[in-house]
Amino acid sequence: MGYALNALMPKPNMSAASAGAYSSVNALSPAAPTAIIYGKTRVGGVTFYQETTNNNKYLHKLIALAGHEVSAIDEVYLNDELVTIDTQNFVVSPSDYTKTTKTEVNAGAFVVGNRYEISASGSTNFIAIGAANNTVGTKFSATGVGSGTGKAFSVSRKVRIIKHLGEDDQVADPLLNAESVKWSANHRARGVAYLYVRMEYDADAFPNGVPTITAVTQGKKIYNPITETTAWSENPALCLRDYLIQSGVAFENEIRDDLFAAAALICDEPITLAVGGTQKRYTTNGTFTSDAMPKDVLNSLLSSMGGMIWYSQGQWGCKAAAYTSPTLTLNEDDLRGNLQIRTRNSRRDGFNQIGGIFRGPESKYFETNYPLITSATFVQTDGGQVSQVELNLPYVNTSTMAQRIAKISLYRNREQLKISGSFGIRAYELTIGDIVNITNFRMGFDAKAFEVVEWKFGMGQDLTPQVTMTLQEISAEVFIWNADETAFESNNTTLLSPWSVPNVSVSLDQEYRIFNEQVLNVLVVDVESPDAERVDYVEVIYQKVGDAVFSSLGAGDLGRFEIIDIDTPLVGGADIIYEVRARGVNALGVKGAFASDTHKVQADTVGPDTPTNFARQLSSGTI
Repeated sequence: MGYALNALMPKPNMSAASAGAYSSVNALSPAAPTAIIYGKTRVGGVTFYQETTNNNKYLHKLIALAGHEVSAIDEVYLNDELVTIDTQNFVVSPSDYTKTTKTEVNAGAFVVGNRYEISASGSTNFIAIGAANNTVGTKFSATGVGSGTGKAFSVSRKVRIIKHLGEDDQVADPLLNAESVKWSANHRARGVAYLYVRMEYDADAFPNGVPTITAVTQGKKIYNPITETTAWSENPALCLRDYLIQSGVAFENEIRDDLFAAAALICDEPITLAVGGTQKRYTTNGTFTSDAMPKDVLNSLLSSMGGMIWYSQGQWGCKAAAYTSPTLTLNEDDLRGNLQIRTRNSRRDGFNQIGGIFRGPESKYFETNYPLITSATFVQTDGGQVSQVELNLPYVNTSTMAQRIAKISLYRNREQLKISGSFGIRAYELTIGDIVNITNFRMGFDAKAFEVVEWKFGMGQDLTPQVTMTLQEISAEVFIWNADETAFESNNTTLLSPWSVPNVSVSLDQEYRIFNEQVLNVLVVDVESPDAERVDYVEVIYQKVGDAVFSSLGAGDLGRFEIIDIDTPLVGGADIIYEVRARGVNALGVKGAFASDTHKVQADTVGPDTPTNFARQLSSGTI
């Protein structure tokens, strides 16, 4: 059995599976679902331990960022303010989290340490006490015993932050062990990436209470089957492979590493940006919690590469959104039955405008909307009605990448032709995600590209092996930013449009004829077409220029029509002009455009020939 799960529809769930339940808060819980981070993103976390010491002077908090080892913990934010942390793990900026007091001291008896400064009286420079000749030094760098008198500046740091990456052999934080009455060396939090934050009580530093603490974190280290190494990566295909295995959805031997490797290479391809520079085609940067539904997580991961995932023949495979060369060409000889065809989606499933959210550095990791993608061509095709769909991309961290994925979704929606049928054993070498050329002259397919979206192996009624497939039309233009959008409506088939009727041509001539001893002036109308086989019949109308309406000359096959006994001008009289129009009608009754011609009727200036060869006959007294 096989199935295709397209990440673009339906919309991903913007719950814990997509943005992370604790991405911007510090929940307090001793037992909560752990967070998983792929790529790099900003996360909050669960406060799984907190304690006060020194008569409530210090608050100690342990905030779990992820339930696995992370590659790095980069920027840390307190209430959305980026802080600077010195080598002693103290926050030194913003200045809200520091407090300076100064005291007159005898420098000769004052040992300058990491948290003190000495300056000469009245001087704005800092003196490196203990250095030769009392040379000017930098803040917090002086050590030793000085001489003379000066001022000591005692700088109190209100916040200390220590980062723990969550290694399997992680040891307990020694500073917390030294200050806590409960936390010991046995409390190692192995496999948990967390921040140890100590805050000193100060109403001025924390006017709104305990701040929310978040950190930009490089997430999980994952295995790469291409390099056979384990390291941090933001590659969506590799993250998807890791999730399938670690979540228990798949065993490692159920993963088709060749397909995941091919998808990973597509994701890493550089894309040139209009503003200059390049970026990887697709990346995944997001977080979710371990209680999220696997389907929601898969949708979110897949949406970051516009891809699909399937389980077929006992193994999992995936494909990133990119055009790949067709692997096979099938024709009428490969069919084992009739083709079923669906020409278009229902109107409710179509759209010509797409928008949604992304989350990354551009928005300081808050969810925000990427620019709308709208096709004026598609709007015009849809009768001028704008139809918008929401495509949220919570694991995409740049607006340019989000727009690129959205436009692929918009173009995919216009490739609406879907066929299904049973094929011979040659189709056995195909798998979901492959692109195959289909040639079928009855359908008007001349090596037309289709993507395999469903694949099933079985037996026919005569017990011969056959493959049942569902194929969705695809083209390279789907993945081109500046593609010709009119092509998505015209590339369905090489069969001519039923609304297209060939042009016809009209030519006019004038003849004099004698009928029943009368001279008649006849306007001869010849109607032709270069595509006569596509014209079922023609309609011909005419009028004398100046008349109010056209008269019908009739309908019939291509060829000659005649207007008998037209008006003829006298020599020297007013001109008489006739206009004749004709149009083709195809087998479906669709009428083409009129073609026309005019003819100025010539006066009869030539007398009759002299009679010859007279004969006489006498009968009953009459000659």
